[in-house]
Formats: sequence, C-alpha cells, structure tokens
Amino acid sequence: MGARASEAPYFSEDVALLMSLADVFSHVLENLHLQERKLEQEHRAQELSLHASRSELKALRAQINPHFLFNALNSIAGLIHRDPAVTVSVALPLLRQEPRAQQPQEIAR
Repeated sequence: MGARASEAPYFSEDVALLMSLADVFSHVLENLHLQERKLEQEHRAQELSLHASRSELKALRAQINPHFLFNALNSIAGLIHRDPAVTVSVALPLLRQEPRAQQPQEIAR
C-alpha cells in the first residue's frame, strides 16, 4: 500500500476494511459474471427452441404438401367424370401457375 495523503499510519482496522471491501467487490463482479452467463444460456435456449419449432414446421409442411396434391388430383379426377369441360377450364389454369415460393413463417408464441 502506498503512503496516505495525510501521512497517518495505516491501522489494522484500515487493512481489514480494505480487505473486506475487496472481498465484497470480488463477489459483486463474480455475481455479474454469473448473471451474464445465465442470460447468454437463456438466449441460446430460446434460439434452440425457435430452431426446433422451425424444423418441426418444415417437417409438417413436407408431410402436408404431398397430401394436398393427392387430394387436389383426386378432386380433379372426380370432377372430370361429372363435367369434363368445366373441370378442364377451371383446373388447367390452376395447374399452369408457377408454384409459389414458400416463405418461412414465424411461429407465434
């Protein structure tokens, strides 16, 4: 320790107080560090949860799209037998459309 401004000697109580303050500050710094790590872990957990939800949504879309196509084609096949001219005039423009690009959708929580 350096000299005091008043040149008064250090007493054992002064040293004990300084050591106690240093101990308190070290605990405060450690607590702040642990809180920061906890926030980082929570943020990472949220990111993983969002990624899992998006993956699940993508998997569900992959299952739904073939079923939708199958049902649509079955409906067209059934309508062709009833009224071929109307079915062709309605279905052909729909089938000629380019598939829409699927935009990723956010999952509301």
